[in-house]
Amino acid sequence: MDVHVQLALIEKAKRIFATNDQLFLTFPVLWPINFAPETLPAILSPQTPADYAQAQNFARICNFIPRDMVALADGETFLWDIYQDVLERGQPGSAPPNPATDATRAAALAILYTTNSDGQRQETAIYKDYRRYRDAWFVAQEDYASRRISAENQTDPAILTAWHEVDEPRLRAAIEQAKVDWEGAGHRSQVETALAEEQAAAASDPQTRWADWRASFNPDLDMLGVPGARFAPTGFSPTDLSAESSWLQASMDAAEIADLETAAPAQLRVSGDPSEIERVAFEFRSVAITRPWFNSAVLTSRIWRGAQDQEPLSEGDGTATGRLPAYVSAIVLIRNVVVTPKSQAAPTTSTPFAFTLAAQDMTTRVIPHDAGLLLRMRSDVLLQTVDHTADGNRAFANLRSQTFTAAPNTRELSAMAFHRPLASIQIAEQPAVMTATRFEGMSARIPFRGRPFNLERVAAGSLVDRAPLQIEPDPPAAAPPPPPPPLPDPTIAVLAFICKRLPRAPNPLPELTWS
Repeated sequence: MDVHVQLALIEKAKRIFATNDQLFLTFPVLWPINFAPETLPAILSPQTPADYAQAQNFARICNFIPRDMVALADGETFLWDIYQDVLERGQPGSAPPNPATDATRAAALAILYTTNSDGQRQETAIYKDYRRYRDAWFVAQEDYASRRISAENQTDPAILTAWHEVDEPRLRAAIEQAKVDWEGAGHRSQVETALAEEQAAAASDPQTRWADWRASFNPDLDMLGVPGARFAPTGFSPTDLSAESSWLQASMDAAEIADLETAAPAQLRVSGDPSEIERVAFEFRSVAITRPWFNSAVLTSRIWRGAQDQEPLSEGDGTATGRLPAYVSAIVLIRNVVVTPKSQAAPTTSTPFAFTLAAQDMTTRVIPHDAGLLLRMRSDVLLQTVDHTADGNRAFANLRSQTFTAAPNTRELSAMAFHRPLASIQIAEQPAVMTATRFEGMSARIPFRGRPFNLERVAAGSLVDRAPLQIEPDPPAAAPPPPPPPLPDPTIAVLAFICKRLPRAPNPLPELTWS
């Protein structure tokens, strides 16, 4: 794919998804990642050794340690390694117990979690609904941001009028409806109050809270594989990637591509000829990463301190220093990329997306890592498999308990907002029709007594009247039908990882005591 389009996509993704200082995007420019849709169910419900290898690969892809806008991995340290080390070696403080706080925490936990027959804690239906409708609100905002960015690069008055009078109000209405759904069907106030109470209660009895957190992650049950290739099952939500309404549609024309490329990070820009792309259309969406074995509150809690020989997880200053300055919280997926070159009237075939930026340039220009330490993980890397065991069944059952399909209606509203009314489409396309060549399809005709005169009959002598030869246009011929659109390519690619920065950690409360 045209490198200018790749840079434009990078910049557009940053504007859509990196919405605050606690989030940043990292891009797999050195190790493009593609998935065939039919292989995705194996990530949540593996049945064969090959399925387990697919699930292992996905887990490794989503649990590397992100540090910069270019995704790099050393192939040795993953989120589960650091999480296990924190739980095993972290030192909780002590505080006087508070029975009232304990009762409040118990009520909060009853809203958020339930315990299954195996003693494993799982999210309640209320908590799942909260996350489902929260994610729908995120999607509505992402759709709005994508369309707004494109509209800001338009100069056609008809398109701008359609944006301001039709599309923008409809997209805002979709956001507001998603917010109403989140606050109602998503139990927003109830869940967020419970989460805050759970976090506050931890400081009243650090020792008990730390014991609970350690018990919630059992490497013997929550991790699978063989030594040197162990992994903790990791999934994604929403899971309905095959539903058309769950994908957002977007496009960029030549002006937007040029504008976004200019604003892209200087380290990634390339020299050479300008882009030859007139337009690129694509579908995108984000999905949250689910980890039943991981609780981010452990890392951000202020009830513990690290061992003396442990490097801090994060300095909390937005830099890449520390063992875990950030972790992947979601991924941005892209599919059905259709490119229209400036030299062609019709778009080319839909193709899978893949970064093709120069790997060596990115290694040396962006991050001063030793190139020999890089592991360019790909979805087709052969990984060691695990046996289909009871422990594996239990681990993936816990994973599936944290997944869900998209919230009803909200995605449909957002998808509907993409389509302009017919009138605005006609207005936008009318100039192209009016500028067609004026003298195409003309032939010689002779007027005769108010009727067309057929030249072939004159040549045959069937008509004796003569009149000066005049030229008049034929009735306009029917326009040829447009070429059929390219068949969509089902391949799903990872465009970016959405990463969440850690605050300063550990950052123990000064009022705690330590043994």
